Amino acid sequence: MNLTNYHSHTPYCDGRCNIEEFITTAIFWGFTSYGVSPHSPIPYTSSCNMLHERVEEYISEMNLLKQKYEGKIELYTGMEIDFFGEEWNTTIEYFRNMPLDYRIASVHFIPNQQGEYFDIDGNAQKFIKLIDTYFQGDIRYVIETYFETMRKMISMGGYDFIGHPDKISMNASDISKSKISSSSDYGESFISSNGTRWTDTKGMKIEQAYENISLPDTNVVYYIGNVCLKAFGDDTDKIFFSQDSEEVALGSKTELSSVDTGNIYYTTDGSIPDENSCIYTEPITITDDMTINAAVIENGITGKIYSKHYT
Repeated sequence: MNLTNYHSHTPYCDGRCNIEEFITTAIFWGFTSYGVSPHSPIPYTSSCNMLHERVEEYISEMNLLKQKYEGKIELYTGMEIDFFGEEWNTTIEYFRNMPLDYRIASVHFIPNQQGEYFDIDGNAQKFIKLIDTYFQGDIRYVIETYFETMRKMISMGGYDFIGHPDKISMNASDISKSKISSSSDYGESFISSNGTRWTDTKGMKIEQAYENISLPDTNVVYYIGNVCLKAFGDDTDKIFFSQDSEEVALGSKTELSSVDTGNIYYTTDGSIPDENSCIYTEPITITDDMTINAAVIENGITGKIYSKHYT
């Protein structure tokens, strides 16, 4: 079997592992080629995207690693380029002039009803809050705008790969935290677990959900309108502590990680983390009795809080 991968993220954007760690692991597992594809710079502030000032550094590092591992694995310098219409996409001169081996075209941001762009990527729980906070609870608008934006991006060309065209199907499918209510017009429809009513663009009102409704099968595919929403039900904002045992030696360090793309914020004084708390960037030293509370925060939305007490 020919093992390859061309979609991976590093600390140049929102990734956790450095490039060389990816490469050595790929070699260990017998990969024949490997591509790195940081989220591109964008014309907005985003903690998930590479800064323009770091592009040259990234390309230089890839050139050095290609020389270092020549003959062991084929390495490719890529970039996942966000689509913002005709003004910002894979075809503009800025990206065409970059010495890249390949370009991935992706949609992570869509405009709300007022034309403001928001990142609709991330875990499903935050997706629900994002809909309610910035899109007037209109899930149909969000889904249809996503696929229309995807259609425009595909038609413009200038790319070698299309990035996760069904991404929103995962983000919109937090079955473990949402309830399903039937609709005679549109089949299964989603309702957030706090009872929020979602109204589609045709004015369909969805009945309010109740906490005691049993959860549906997370392996089933559900629909809203004619848009397929695959059920995953994973806690993608879950935070993992490398020191799992509560009894550890003083001075030990614990690492925090999450598959989510947002920043991890944490506290060590028992308080609830918010955007004024520390951003996790390096292992935390354990001193005395310590309680670490941590959460992923993205677009002003706080995910589930995870705690670990060390003695």
